Amino acid sequence: EIVESMKEAGVAKINFSIEHGNEQFRRGVLKRNMTNADIMEGCRLLKKYDIRFTTSSMVGLPGETLEMAFETLRINQKIKPSFAGMYVFQPYPGTELYRVAKEQGYIDKDIKAEDITGHYVWGTGNTKSRSVMKVKDINQMINLQSFFIFLVEHPNFTSLVRPLLKMPHNKYFQFFQVWYNFKVKFKYSANLKEKTNYTLQLTAYFLPAFFQRLLENYFHFQKM
Repeated sequence: EIVESMKEAGVAKINFSIEHGNEQFRRGVLKRNMTNADIMEGCRLLKKYDIRFTTSSMVGLPGETLEMAFETLRINQKIKPSFAGMYVFQPYPGTELYRVAKEQGYIDKDIKAEDITGHYVWGTGNTKSRSVMKVKDINQMINLQSFFIFLVEHPNFTSLVRPLLKMPHNKYFQFFQVWYNFKVKFKYSANLKEKTNYTLQLTAYFLPAFFQRLLENYFHFQKM
């Protein structure tokens, strides 16, 4: 009834966080008590009423393993969102997980807030992911982020991509992530305005600041 009412009210897209595909880990570490069955049913209803949805998830959490990270990939592959965002966990001071990470030795005792800046943000110049977390296989988890949305859309490539995750994180993985994120966002854009905004976010990654400003000013003038 709720989803039907949302559709009748004009809701076209919903963003929500899954955070992790391992139900026990999601409950115990992230304090998110929904079950995988809840997630699957909620997404089924959104698809039934033709409401687009995007998801957010994290890797590199305290106590997480690489196999657990792949559980997050698999649940996203099952529900098939319009866009599946994957982010590298950052232990921001003042949060509960910062305290847990510090007490359990996942971060250095003398870590400074300014050291925690490795959060990939689409549409900004901050496209290099890194982590201060001392988690086993953290490099593979960061590389998984680069291929995440591609693997959500193309699950059959998982076994082919997996060996690549052992490589050092590099600019080619970052480029692939930026390009494929744009490709998916552009595909599911609801209108020309969204398509234009996503295109400008992509060009900001490649163009010098001067040319980017000219491009943005041109489109702003066209809108006026």
